[in-house]
Amino acid sequence: EILNWLSPLDMNRTHQSISDRVQPGSGKWFLNSEPYVHWSSSEGEIDPLWCWGIPGAGKTVLASIVINHLRQSRGEDLRAEVGVAVIYLKYNEPEQVVSSLLGAVLRQLIQDSNILDQAVQDLYEHHRQRSTPPPLESIVLLLQKTFQTYKDAFLVIDGLDECEEETRWDLIDQVNKFPGVRVMVTSRYLSSIEEELENFVRFEIKANKMDMELYIDYQVQRNRNLRRMVQRAPRLRQDIKSAVVKTAENM
Repeated sequence: EILNWLSPLDMNRTHQSISDRVQPGSGKWFLNSEPYVHWSSSEGEIDPLWCWGIPGAGKTVLASIVINHLRQSRGEDLRAEVGVAVIYLKYNEPEQVVSSLLGAVLRQLIQDSNILDQAVQDLYEHHRQRSTPPPLESIVLLLQKTFQTYKDAFLVIDGLDECEEETRWDLIDQVNKFPGVRVMVTSRYLSSIEEELENFVRFEIKANKMDMELYIDYQVQRNRNLRRMVQRAPRLRQDIKSAVVKTAENM
C-alpha cells in the first residue's frame, strides 16, 4: 500500500516486460564500449551519459540490458551497497509527473533492499490522514537520504523525449540534486535536449548487426511457418538478415 502511494508507476514490472523480449547475448557491443565501461566502472566523480539515437535504434532495449547488467554485476552480496533504478518514460502516460517518476525510483530502491525506512512510514501516515499524495520535496529529500546509504548508485532514464518538455526539464533539475549518482539518459536527438544535457558525455546509439541477427534467429524459432520456410530454403535466413541489416544501415 505504501509503495503504491509513493508512485502508481511500477517500473520493475515495466522493466521485466521489456527484458522478457531481449535475446541472450544482445547489447554486448554497448556493455563493452568505452563510454559505458567508463560510466559504470570508473572511480571518482563520473560525468552523466546521454545515449541518443533515431526511433527504432534499440534504446529502450539497451536501457533494460544496462539495468540487468548493473544488478547482475553487483550480485546479492553488494545489494546493500549498490543502488540501481530505472525510469521508463512513455508518451501519453497519464501518471508521468515528476513526483510519480521520482516516487517510482524510491519505490524500486525500497523493493530492492526490502527495507522500509521509518521516515517513509512517517510521511505516509502523515498524508494518509489527509488523503494527499507525497509532495515532490519530500520524495527528493528521501531519495537524497537513500542514495547516500549506497557506495555506488545508478539511475537510468529511458526515453527523455517521451514526456512533456516542462516535465523533462523539471525531472533533470531534480535528478541533479542527487550528487554522486551515476545517471544515464536515452532519447532521440533533439537540439533542446542537447542544450539541457550539455554536461553529459554523448554516445550515439545505432542498430547493431549482431543484435538484429539474434532477434531474427529468435523470430525464426518462435514462428512455425517461418521456421518451416527456412528449413525448406536454408538460404532464406541469411537473406532476411542481410535485408534487415541493409535497411537499418540506410536509416
